[in-house]
Amino acid sequence: MTYKDRIIQKKYQCEYYSKNKNKLKKCHAKWRFNNKDKVRMYKERDLASGMNTIYGKKYRLKHKEYHKKRKQLYVRRMKKILVAGYGGKCECCGEKNLEFLALDHRYGDGAKDRKENKRRGTSLHKYVIDLGFPRRYRILCHNCNMALGFYGYCPHKRRKKWIVK
Repeated sequence: MTYKDRIIQKKYQCEYYSKNKNKLKKCHAKWRFNNKDKVRMYKERDLASGMNTIYGKKYRLKHKEYHKKRKQLYVRRMKKILVAGYGGKCECCGEKNLEFLALDHRYGDGAKDRKENKRRGTSLHKYVIDLGFPRRYRILCHNCNMALGFYGYCPHKRRKKWIVK
């Protein structure tokens, strides 16, 4: 096949795919369902050769903005689910703004938890969601969380007011 013929063939394939996209997707899904062993074998082969990781890395570099936006949406969606699962507001002061809220370890064992589970950020959020929102975590705003960490109490719960002279 000559170079010119390959270009014509590729153009035809692209046109055919765009016209029959849904039909082809159903056909491919059916094949994958009926050939699970082959699909698993191909995945293992590609992972062993590093083909998938190399291709994926190149693809992500080429489409950097798209993946950045997609990850931001995923992180935000996970945080919304997490905050909603714990009541949607700061347990101490009632702050509802999503950007100000954070996951807090209720018993102050955050360092121990991070060391054992090796989870931070969104992976910790997903872990907590999968566990069904356990009682050992809670939602606090960053101000309350930092005050608890530094001073051992939150100013919202303190009885005496600060006197500024």
